[in-house]
Amino acid sequence: MNRVYRMAMKVQRSDHKQALRKAQRSWMAFRDNACKSYSHLGDAGTTRPLLYSDCLSRLTKERTKMLQLQTLRF
Repeated sequence: MNRVYRMAMKVQRSDHKQALRKAQRSWMAFRDNACKSYSHLGDAGTTRPLLYSDCLSRLTKERTKMLQLQTLRF
């Protein structure tokens, strides 16, 4: 995702870079909180870390696809 984010930043107009940076930071906070909440669906020990990492992986893949769209020039 970081590589794709850097690519998206390169192709953005300068007036849009700040908005993308702010959106990415907000998304990262959302991802962390959403996955923390999701992981609490598991029992107190063994499954929480698995649920958390699975959630991080899924949401990061989705976000990467969204960022890839922002690298395209229409």
